[in-house]
Amino acid sequence: MAAKLLGLPPARFAPAPYATCLALGSAGAVSTIGRERALRQAPAGFAKALKREIDETWIRPPADGADAFPRLADFRVSQRGPVADAPAPSAGRTA
Repeated sequence: MAAKLLGLPPARFAPAPYATCLALGSAGAVSTIGRERALRQAPAGFAKALKREIDETWIRPPADGADAFPRLADFRVSQRGPVADAPAPSAGRTA
């Protein structure tokens, strides 16, 4: 939508792999993979650490200043590596 508002061509998007991660409060978190939402087989605490990593690292706060937003919205400007190359949740974090 931001590209359209800025007069830029839309970027193709295909989540690969399709995955979800849902925080469950004090119960931890759950991580699924695929359109069927099969539970991801991972060590205990993985989903909670992944959700914390997503919230604290991958999701960025709003841009400061009017000049920063168009640059962040331009899909042609690399903001971070592709999801496939994203690092695993940081080691040493506890749920």
